Amino acid sequence: MITKFATRSILSIAILCCISIFLIGCGGSSNGGAETIKDDELKSFMLGGIYFVQGYGGKKETDEYVAQYGTSPEELHKAYTEIFILPFKRDDGAGAKRTLENDWSVNGKEDLIKLIGDLKGHTLESSFTKSWDYARIVNVVCLGYCASHFTDAEAKQILRDLLPIAQKEYKTWNEYFADFATGRDKWDATPSADKTAFNTLSVTITQGDHNIYQLIPLN
Repeated sequence: MITKFATRSILSIAILCCISIFLIGCGGSSNGGAETIKDDELKSFMLGGIYFVQGYGGKKETDEYVAQYGTSPEELHKAYTEIFILPFKRDDGAGAKRTLENDWSVNGKEDLIKLIGDLKGHTLESSFTKSWDYARIVNVVCLGYCASHFTDAEAKQILRDLLPIAQKEYKTWNEYFADFATGRDKWDATPSADKTAFNTLSVTITQGDHNIYQLIPLN
């Protein structure tokens, strides 16, 4: 689950004015022929995007924040590259280390690598569905980078390797996030505002105009 630390980190992210390399293709896509963008690196972080969006306060808040920088495919791509790819910055490293220690019993790089392996193999007691585990891998990898357990290249490689595995399991983002919600519900069956928020977001995260999950389909 996302932590108060993660929320503070997400809220502190600034959108940088940088050039992103992208490829736009039209028609014949799994997005019903709509304009799409090819970016497997960003897509790999989108596997855990539900945590980042929730950290921003929810879909409405995230959409509004991103829209102020423009809503063209290019502008949305640039904005989401900045808020999804390694969003937890290293000046919050102490908080990331505490989160990993307290929530995951991770006290160093070896522990974190083992945790990722357990999540990838779905061997934890809390491994109720695969997408639930994949999203958690993205979250802990980002925390691991923030805590300096991983380099930029190491973190991105782990998620680069994860993406094709998730793509084989799920055809669409809707299918992926529906299964995420199933897994999270089994992990946390007690009614709460947090539970309701994640259940709602798992349905709405792919909906609406100017949506990154429509611009970059899972497959």
